[in-house]
Amino acid sequence: MRKLTDFSDGTSLVFRNGRFDNYLVSFVADGNVIHNPTDIEAFTYLHAVVSDADKETTLMKIGTMCLQVSKSTSFSDINFPKFESLAEAKILSFLAAAMIAEERKKKAYFGKYLKMLGCYQIIRLDFTPEEAASWSRGRYAGEITKALQNVRAYLATLQQPRLI
Repeated sequence: MRKLTDFSDGTSLVFRNGRFDNYLVSFVADGNVIHNPTDIEAFTYLHAVVSDADKETTLMKIGTMCLQVSKSTSFSDINFPKFESLAEAKILSFLAAAMIAEERKKKAYFGKYLKMLGCYQIIRLDFTPEEAASWSRGRYAGEITKALQNVRAYLATLQQPRLI
């Protein structure tokens, strides 16, 4: 296990060896694995944590983290935003770790962008967590690429200098 971060409730976020690679994202407490969230579970938690008033702020935080992730990014390299709650810290940290894991997969053509797409679909397009988690399964690469155009356009706006 490689510890990524500790939370105020005594749990930690770690990378563990999974079935396919060394990047299974898990929550542990007292050295014992307590949960390996699936995409549906992570998106359900995100959906529950984000209020209507905070949707755009949360999407901006996730997008800013996404822009920092590459194949060589370590978790400690990410400049995290200020978390408003323990729940937000856990879900955003999990999503950042999941994006790193996606980028490091050998056969992940879209990498971190599929996680970002799921977040975008939940927050901007009002998809259910189940719809967002399963949307790309069985779809052609061209169809996914087309859906990712909106996500990449959104991420490009985060890279624009802001006037005060």
